[in-house]
Amino acid sequence: MGAVTISPDDVSCAIRTAQNWKSPGPDGLHNFWLKWFRCSHSCLAAQFQQALELGSPPPSLTTGVTFLLYKSGSTTEAKNYRPITCLPTLYKLLTSILRAKINAHIVANNILASAQNGCRVGSRGTKELLLIDMTICQQIRRNRGALSAAWIDYKKAYDSVPHSWLERILELYKVDTALRAFLSACMRQWTTVLRQPGGGDESPGPQDFIRIERGIFQEGIRRSVKERFFSRLTKVLNSLLSGGNKVRAFNAWVMPLLTYSFGILRWTQTELDALDRRVRSLLTTHRMLHPRSSVMRLYIPRKCGGRGFLNAKDLHNREVYNLRNYFLNNECGMHRDVVAVDRNLTPLSLANENWRKPVVLSTADRKAAWESKVLHGRFYKALTGPDVDLLASVNWLRFGDLFGETEGFACAIADEVMMTNNYRKYILKDGTVDICRACRRPGESLRHIISGCSHLANGEYLHRHNLVARIIHQQLALLYGLVDREVPYYKYSPAPVLENGRATLYWDRSIITDRTIVANKPDIVLIDRSQRRTVLVDVTIPHDENLVKAEKDKSSKYLDLAHEITAMLSTGC
Repeated sequence: MGAVTISPDDVSCAIRTAQNWKSPGPDGLHNFWLKWFRCSHSCLAAQFQQALELGSPPPSLTTGVTFLLYKSGSTTEAKNYRPITCLPTLYKLLTSILRAKINAHIVANNILASAQNGCRVGSRGTKELLLIDMTICQQIRRNRGALSAAWIDYKKAYDSVPHSWLERILELYKVDTALRAFLSACMRQWTTVLRQPGGGDESPGPQDFIRIERGIFQEGIRRSVKERFFSRLTKVLNSLLSGGNKVRAFNAWVMPLLTYSFGILRWTQTELDALDRRVRSLLTTHRMLHPRSSVMRLYIPRKCGGRGFLNAKDLHNREVYNLRNYFLNNECGMHRDVVAVDRNLTPLSLANENWRKPVVLSTADRKAAWESKVLHGRFYKALTGPDVDLLASVNWLRFGDLFGETEGFACAIADEVMMTNNYRKYILKDGTVDICRACRRPGESLRHIISGCSHLANGEYLHRHNLVARIIHQQLALLYGLVDREVPYYKYSPAPVLENGRATLYWDRSIITDRTIVANKPDIVLIDRSQRRTVLVDVTIPHDENLVKAEKDKSSKYLDLAHEITAMLSTGC
């Protein structure tokens, strides 16, 4: 292997696939900052190269933090805790770069044995070996043959590897001498600090550092799968997380329990449909999903206006398809033998030439299905209209911190599945008379309740209008230094006049002009003295279908006032 040179491109490539907020070690530095502060990549590359040439890293780079996570049983016994070691972010970045260099050397010289899949890039790891083992066992059983097999399971295998053997393997694989010396120095420096459950973050003393004498410096790595899956789901739904974080917890912590079994266990399409239905039932029970809300929208990314949940059936079908392609395109002799004999021996059925690719709905497919719905599709059409900023409209889904119940209720309103008299009459067809219960006029639809009920106009509509205007007023006041601090919008009480040397801000005041202007009282008026301009702000909250019309009406309403103010500014008034 040639000498190793670490470039800024190596750093950028290694950090690109790292998880943004993965728990760091003692340095407390998250990958997010390394990923997006690109100007640091050249500096890091130079420092990594220097450490490599010196033959040893700084001690802080090879020190981890081991947390004890409680499993079950007595809390006084150490065996009932699982140790999870968090490594410094920079150490993981450096070793990721070195791993890529070593792997390129191994692949180029075809060093790694074909049967060694544990560290082979692109292999399917345990799933691949389980499918091979399943094929052999099922074929013997089907042909009523005899089979003697032995499995060797090393207890805490990673913890049992002597460092001397790691050094010998690097030598046998003819890894660069300088790199071998550097890795040997790293192993001699491997230490960790133990953190007890509930312990503080005080600085460790010299006696707190624990040497790692054997094993690999690594991060911490089935009752019924379904039972454990729904147990985790229930914990997430009962938690105090926001709606968006519950979705992220479902995707990152709950769903992976199932995905590991996809392609190994036989899941029928009916079972997967039933599982997804039960997930939706639990969401409904915890009021995160209205029973008549759009199902397609539930599995569409939040940046597109959906709820962002992963779908078990899609994940299963995609994984089965990818595993089949992996085996069918692998030239290894063992893989070809497995393909030749696998006639329904495994869930992949590799020898079946008439195998049909399972249906996997893409985001585009789900959007099309959502749009095609007569009732649910109204919101999608409004969201993707030419006069609507889609990303700004779904920011409350992407970055908001609403409770799951509130989020589900808001989505139900957007899907227009609330129990209005119009919904009862035309959707449920239960014979209800479609009369508004507030103003007693025909047509109690969501559109009528939100923006067309005369009974709500001077109360609820006015209150909503003022809350929106308060938010805008406070942000302008903060921008121009007219107020010192921000308060929650529902506690903010705008002053009629705010003024400093830079700007004047009016709240709900008439503008005095040289000639009579009928519409002379916008909600907010900002006079920016530094730029000699005046901004008129008038708030309207129309229904989606009236958005463009309402904007034009407001613009024309205050056109005379705008011209008059322009004339006054030009004359120095």
